[in-house]
Amino acid sequence: MRLAFQAPPLSYSATIQLSATHLLSAPISATSLGLFDFQNDGLAQSHAVTIWTSTGTQLVQATIPAGISATLVDGFRYVSIAPFLLVPGTYTIGGFYGGDTDFSLDAASSITGASGLSYGGTRSAIGFTFPSGDAFVVPNSYFGPNFQFITGVGVPTPDSGSTWALLLLAVTAVLGLHLLLHRRSQARKTNLFSR
Repeated sequence: MRLAFQAPPLSYSATIQLSATHLLSAPISATSLGLFDFQNDGLAQSHAVTIWTSTGTQLVQATIPAGISATLVDGFRYVSIAPFLLVPGTYTIGGFYGGDTDFSLDAASSITGASGLSYGGTRSAIGFTFPSGDAFVVPNSYFGPNFQFITGVGVPTPDSGSTWALLLLAVTAVLGLHLLLHRRSQARKTNLFSR
């Protein structure tokens, strides 16, 4: 799952951090970090993508390599990370741009949040730093960094078919053991009376 939006591409000629704030209403586990790849032809340079708390504490970071080696999904290049739990709260995801060789999407006409995730606003900063505000003041912008996630804190749950099959197996085993013990008990009683 990921956040989706529609916006025109834009490049920057400064060394900047482009970010967006997201609000979580349910726990998720981030599984991949990514960056927008305009025209899906590879990134011209590598980019650090970071998730911070609302106060600027860095939680997880990965580098999206230049070129086409990172996995391409719906216009974004992703690299896998160890599942990282994000509890309900406010987070900022940022992508570092060291020049004007790669694009972000700006001035989105629509923003669609995944279940439990909503867009909370635009952030940007000059340099490789936590963006505490929006240095460029462009609303609904800076969709370069992105992330993929799974819901339910990353712990797989068994499907109901497997659960019922295991329960049926356990009940059968208990009944079988009970029947076996009952027959042995009956056989002993018969042997005692036949002497």
